[in-house]
Amino acid sequence: MQLSIRGNIRTTNAIREHVERRLSFALDRLAHRVSDVAIRISNEEPHTGPAARACQMRIHLHSGDPLLVEARDRDLYTAIDQAASRAREVVRRAVKRRIGRRRH
Repeated sequence: MQLSIRGNIRTTNAIREHVERRLSFALDRLAHRVSDVAIRISNEEPHTGPAARACQMRIHLHSGDPLLVEARDRDLYTAIDQAASRAREVVRRAVKRRIGRRRH
């Protein structure tokens, strides 16, 4: 599984390590089905309210359309945690649907 991190926030080693650690925990059992994950972290505009940080993950499975999850929070690390948790659920559902289609 390849990771790429981009955004309008300077990506430090601590942020990169946190993203890698959270995704490895979240997608542990399903990592073999994921080809790559593109992560975008950003500061939101001030008029969007109190949730000033965003983490968006585009997950490409070996088969199927890309999956998109997003989370916003005041704290960037919390937004990353929430996005990783959502990624786990979205990938799990996509894999389950794909397996169900094969059986029919």
